[in-house]
Amino acid sequence: MKKNLLTLGLLFFVLVTSFAQKADPKNVVKIGFPVVFVGSLNLAYERAINEKVSIQIGGGYRHIVDDYGFTWSDPDNSRADDSKIFSGYTLVPEIKYYLTNTTWSAPKGFYISAFGRYGKYDVNFKDNTTTTNDYNAKYSYTESGGGVLGGFQFIVAKVFVMDFYIGPQFKVRTVQPIVWEDPRIARTNPKNAASYIGVEKDGQRPGVRLGFNIGIAF
Repeated sequence: MKKNLLTLGLLFFVLVTSFAQKADPKNVVKIGFPVVFVGSLNLAYERAINEKVSIQIGGGYRHIVDDYGFTWSDPDNSRADDSKIFSGYTLVPEIKYYLTNTTWSAPKGFYISAFGRYGKYDVNFKDNTTTTNDYNAKYSYTESGGGVLGGFQFIVAKVFVMDFYIGPQFKVRTVQPIVWEDPRIARTNPKNAASYIGVEKDGQRPGVRLGFNIGIAF
């Protein structure tokens, strides 16, 4: 899966580069780096609508396999064979205001931005520890929210783009009911069972969003 995502990312840049122009660019396409190497692919398209303002729409696909117990409790390493697979998508609309001068204008330079965010993820837990695979389960959750960013986008030779950003964000997570392969689990001790597989918690999640994108301007 990682190789497939990397191939898609490289193909994306080859296609866009073929349309790159030497005029002052108004459009930017970007890929998140280095998340493509860890099972995620994030792409974004940005369009400058005047010298100071641009709009951007981003989207991402995630397919991450946790075989190491990062998302559930395993203090004595007795569940090394269990695994948890996350897959899903994210949408991120954003508006940017560039702090321009006589040399730079959107989409180049320092900027502040406001963004919204929505994601939906499916989770599949594989219990390979118990003899009867009691804790095999599936569930899904959504995350919605937004935040503000400060960043700097640099365009080299009017073609190659580097975008750095950081800022606070706020998300609300909603977890859907767990579907157990063995329905007896839900009837006995569902809270302990949910803790056993490391189900994410509902509620508000303040945090920090930061990243680095590379791309092509045209």
